[in-house]
Amino acid sequence: HGYGNSFEDAARTALRIGHGVGAAGALALYSWPSAGSAPAYMADRNNAYWAVRSLKEFLADITGSRWIDLVSVVVHSMGNEVFIRAYSELAAECTGGAMTAPELRKVRNIVLAAPDVDREIFLDQYAARMTSLGARVTLYSSRTDMALMASASVQGGDYERLGKNVVCIPGLMVADASDVKTDVLGHSWISDSRA
Repeated sequence: HGYGNSFEDAARTALRIGHGVGAAGALALYSWPSAGSAPAYMADRNNAYWAVRSLKEFLADITGSRWIDLVSVVVHSMGNEVFIRAYSELAAECTGGAMTAPELRKVRNIVLAAPDVDREIFLDQYAARMTSLGARVTLYSSRTDMALMASASVQGGDYERLGKNVVCIPGLMVADASDVKTDVLGHSWISDSRA
């Protein structure tokens, strides 16, 4: 989930998405410790960084379970900061021989929705790792996302967000959600719009 979301908000969103896509399997939610408050943006960004290690452990546990065959992941907004780092670190460890999460290949589908992540850092440090284990990665981006525009501004203005403008990224499927009708910020379409 993104910043400013309480556990309850994230749980409701997960249920809406699961129902909306007709998920047939079990639905799991990883909720990082967001302050659940719009003014707490920078505190949430710090909490997102601290949550990476715990998400790595969760991913290793869930993919290591013999009861789970395949995993699809949907991540929204600042939650992408947590997931991209955690997954990329695990992927690097697996391909580097450490085998921290040998079953990470069970993650077959990854949806990066409106990622509030620095685009250049993603392209330079994480894009190749995200696809290194064969997962199908889809990036949903929007030119009309006012929340990501505000995020770039808060961080100095020169740090384009990955989910703000549609770009071609080798190995990733990229979808333009600019025309999807949603909240006034154009940011929450992943849970608010049937389209």
